[in-house]
Amino acid sequence: MSNPHFTNPRLAYRQAAVETATPLGLVVILYDLVIEDLAKAVAAIGCGDVEARTAAIHHALSVLEQLQGRLDFEKGGDVARQLDRFYSMIRGKMLEAQMKCSREIFEELAALVSDLRRAWKQVEEQANPQSNSAERVTVSSAGNPVIPEMQSEAAVKSTWSA
Repeated sequence: MSNPHFTNPRLAYRQAAVETATPLGLVVILYDLVIEDLAKAVAAIGCGDVEARTAAIHHALSVLEQLQGRLDFEKGGDVARQLDRFYSMIRGKMLEAQMKCSREIFEELAALVSDLRRAWKQVEEQANPQSNSAERVTVSSAGNPVIPEMQSEAAVKSTWSA
């Protein structure tokens, strides 16, 4: 039996990235997976492939479950609670998009997750002194990014409906 890492360069690259990533880098990688899954769902809608769309959303929901399940509400405080609400909103909107077969909702969600991914990437770069990023993000005392769009519950609620 051959090793799939040798036959799939993309998988080998991802495995190496995970093995060498910092804890913050792993969070960024997880966001990348969600964004990739949302893009796969959009592509599947274009092809009329319900099975591929469902598989992509199932994987994205699993990744979000991992992110949400690792939140430390004691140390993370308000940021952890905001992220919890954000992840719940994203999960709900994913299910809505799946039921409605809505490319637009999936694209909107990918943009929201991309914004949060950029914030975590900036935090990672700030934590790494060799990093040379021009953009900076505010970091809470718990080391979490403070995202302007996420500073109020109203901002989270304004992006989704029950």
